Amino acid sequence: MSISTLSPSIVQESAPRRLPVVRCERVQWSGLDPDRRASLGDALFSIFSDYYAGFDRDDFASLFLARDDLVLGLLYGPGGRLAGFCSIRRTIYTASRRRYGVFSAGVYVDTDFKGGRVAAMFGLLEALRFKLWHPWLRVAYLGIAHTPAPYRLFTRTMARVYPSRVARSGDPPGEIAEVMRLGLADRGWPTVGLDPWVLATPMLARRSNWLERKPEMREDPDVRFFAERVPGWAERGHALAVWIPLDIRDIVGGALRVLRHGVARLPKLMRGARRDAGDQALAWTPNLEESQ
Repeated sequence: MSISTLSPSIVQESAPRRLPVVRCERVQWSGLDPDRRASLGDALFSIFSDYYAGFDRDDFASLFLARDDLVLGLLYGPGGRLAGFCSIRRTIYTASRRRYGVFSAGVYVDTDFKGGRVAAMFGLLEALRFKLWHPWLRVAYLGIAHTPAPYRLFTRTMARVYPSRVARSGDPPGEIAEVMRLGLADRGWPTVGLDPWVLATPMLARRSNWLERKPEMREDPDVRFFAERVPGWAERGHALAVWIPLDIRDIVGGALRVLRHGVARLPKLMRGARRDAGDQALAWTPNLEESQ
């Protein structure tokens, strides 16, 4: 695993070529035996701690592994090495007499690997699963972007993102803002200043290797928007709450954008899908040459 530092500055040395993620496995946390939970939890924490300072193993378990309904997407590199994971949570809230299905996903990939968009596809498939289970709910993604990298991935993948620099999204409207506040209250993290969507989290992001590999992204409009909105992301652990509507059109459109950016060909993806009889695992092998 690559060593990270706390400095957000750009390193001019060329970054080593990263390995591809070649397989994604869906697992239900409640279906694992205690020994498997313990060993897998240690491996996941090792990857997570390369991203964030300020958490010990117990803190990590409390934040990520305490829910029985937790779903994980385990990302594997060549030779079966664990390369990263996605953690999925789903909650239903009521606001203004309407019920909302709120879907959240955290993505953490070992810095030796490139797998951000593979993880994005897994998240979109899980969002589609959630929507099909609850067809009459208004479903949306509520995420926390700790660095510019996931925020830019959101804006490149999805048509509607709140908050956003583009006029069609902007800041969340009233009813959406109410649901966001309910979801964020469950996390218990205070806001920063007068901005209700910038949070003071205990997760201090380590160096962004993504910015080091692509220093030109500092001039990207969405990266600039994030950095201006969340100036304390690198040094103070501040993060931006993000809301993305997830109707069927949004999910399919997002998946097509991911595929168009070179992650996989849809027929290959569908042929690689394997489900067990209890629908407790899903594994697929993407045909990819992608960058996070």
